[in-house]
Amino acid sequence: MTDPAMPAAWLDLLDALSGETGTIMVIGGVDTGKTVLTRWLAEQLAARGPAAIADSDLGQSVLGPPGTVGWRMVGADASEFIFVGEISPARRPLGTATATWRACERAREAGAAWLVLDTSGYVDGLGAVALKRAKMDLVRPTDVVLIEDSPDRLTAITRAIRPDEARVHRLQPAPAVEARSPARRRQWREERFRECLAGATVRRIPLAGRAVYGGRPWRWGTAWPRLEGRLQGMLVGLSDAEGIGLALGLLRGVGDAGKTLLVLAPPVDDGRIGAVSFGNIRLREDGTQIIEEM
Repeated sequence: MTDPAMPAAWLDLLDALSGETGTIMVIGGVDTGKTVLTRWLAEQLAARGPAAIADSDLGQSVLGPPGTVGWRMVGADASEFIFVGEISPARRPLGTATATWRACERAREAGAAWLVLDTSGYVDGLGAVALKRAKMDLVRPTDVVLIEDSPDRLTAITRAIRPDEARVHRLQPAPAVEARSPARRRQWREERFRECLAGATVRRIPLAGRAVYGGRPWRWGTAWPRLEGRLQGMLVGLSDAEGIGLALGLLRGVGDAGKTLLVLAPPVDDGRIGAVSFGNIRLREDGTQIIEEM
């Protein structure tokens, strides 16, 4: 490696990843270079054997739509995603943890010998520590990479790692990482949502014979006309029978006494829809989030 912009510590980390298989979990705050390091590590490890990347940064995922956990094999064109329905892992920690586990298991089932997991910048507070701990319990990393942007920032997470479960590697943020403002992150997310909804039309989706996750929110004890303003635009995930995402949509209405949904969604084979999941955010058709609480 002769690229002068490549941190020498990354090469040392690569050398420290021994064996024929491994799962590397990358942890760090916002704008510390987690995504760049994850992609670089996976590409390097692919020279040793089949490698995959999983991305559990719900708000800024590069492998799936916002609000999902995605994964793909290195060198593959297509990726898969599992719907969570929230852009903040703090608001759906259980869904985030289980979707992360599911994505990693799919990668392993596909033959990945090496798996690199990117996580969100949610690292502060007891909730963040609990979520990272849950991911470690489910994913079982062999190595944990901590990108420390300030002293003691990740101390609580470090203490939650048992000495005998994973090797811990500490890095400084890469100097070339560009900080992104909340406005830029929001704009990026809106663009991704618009792409996911391109070509969408309102379609009628019967719920009979399909799994429904996230409850049936119109059954909050209020008739649909009174709930319409609170549920209109709710993010909906359409998945196959194995829970793998097919498309995102926006709730437009409920019919047939709650047995049918009207969803603004792009074309997808109705026969492949095995599950419908309700998200925790509402969107307009242009991808902007409706901030009012539901």
